[in-house]
Amino acid sequence: MVGIWLALLAPSADGPADTARAEELVRQLGDERFSVRQSAHDGLATLGMDAFGALNKGLAAADPEVARRCRELLDQLRVADLEARLKKFKEGKGTLPGYERYASVVGETRRGREFFAEMWSANPIFLADVEERPDRAGGLVAGTAQNLMQNLYQRRPGQPGARNMVPEVATVLFALQNPKLREANQPGAQRQMVNLDTATSQISNILSHEQVRTAVLDRPQGETSPLYRLAVGFMRAQMRSPQTQNMLIHMCMNLNLKESVELAEVVLANRGFNPHGRGLACALVGKFGEQKDAHLLAAVLDDSTHINQFQLGQRGQLRGTTEVRDVALAQLVSMTRQSHKDYSFPFAEQGSQFNHFNTYNMGFTSTEKRRAALTKWKAYAAARPELQAKTPLKEELPEKDAKAKEDDD
Repeated sequence: MVGIWLALLAPSADGPADTARAEELVRQLGDERFSVRQSAHDGLATLGMDAFGALNKGLAAADPEVARRCRELLDQLRVADLEARLKKFKEGKGTLPGYERYASVVGETRRGREFFAEMWSANPIFLADVEERPDRAGGLVAGTAQNLMQNLYQRRPGQPGARNMVPEVATVLFALQNPKLREANQPGAQRQMVNLDTATSQISNILSHEQVRTAVLDRPQGETSPLYRLAVGFMRAQMRSPQTQNMLIHMCMNLNLKESVELAEVVLANRGFNPHGRGLACALVGKFGEQKDAHLLAAVLDDSTHINQFQLGQRGQLRGTTEVRDVALAQLVSMTRQSHKDYSFPFAEQGSQFNHFNTYNMGFTSTEKRRAALTKWKAYAAARPELQAKTPLKEELPEKDAKAKEDDD
């Protein structure tokens, strides 16, 4: 971590007298007499930044007492200097490690700079480690995420010891977007064996916490918060990992991330993804997409993969099945402002309101009603190119498969 701190502190060159004095005091840190060691310690603290060079060299001292005291004094210098640099950074002067990558996600705004400064104030050593040695930071990221989970869910706002942990959450969220951190955890790489997918899952739970979720959704003057943009960046960084996609879908639903259409496109392109997850991906497109995204839903209107069985009515007298294409169709009907009742969706015929994420009951009670609904949509979309799939669909309702499935039910 020394490299990052050297870049942060960048002290001016010491004068010859100060340098000699500091080096002599560092040597005295190893004196046999405690009084001499303590006096040298105090003298170095008084020299402040003028002792930086000598203290940095002292880290490599053979005497462990000298190295320990040099490390402690350097930590004190770093804290004091960081406070001054953070103040300047908030004023738009200078930079901090990782800011260029942060700005590419959050944008170059005054509020964004202030929030990045808060992140550095909350967890400077963590951020420095991740930026300088991402190949060794995996364990630190996972451990920090675990600690945040415990602190957030074991304490409530207003309780003794409770504090605003949003900047600390942001540091982990930002760290998990470091491409070098993920690369260092790939099979065959020289790395610390750490399951970053576990840390990713923990972050999803952390983002569901009331304090954190409120900060994500905060929109003063209509502007999305830096934490919202970091959440979007986190989704984009992780969304091609099959191990995290299902978790990301639920995170996007919870945080109302409009950009989650990008995740949905990745999931829907994978026909082997679990059916329930594909149904929720359709819901993300329906909830947050526009008509220009309709082709993503149209592309799965031939996906007859079974999601679940459902029952409706006061006594559950209406029974049916839900398939991936049923959910896609229900979302398309909503997107084009048509009536679900006209398409014989049983939830609409029962008088229930359409809920994008309640995919459970977006099926049909018979094969005939499903076929009629798909035929109706095909006729509606025929003269509307923007509603067409970009690649040809398979046969929309294979008679053999449909009959077999109906017999099973």
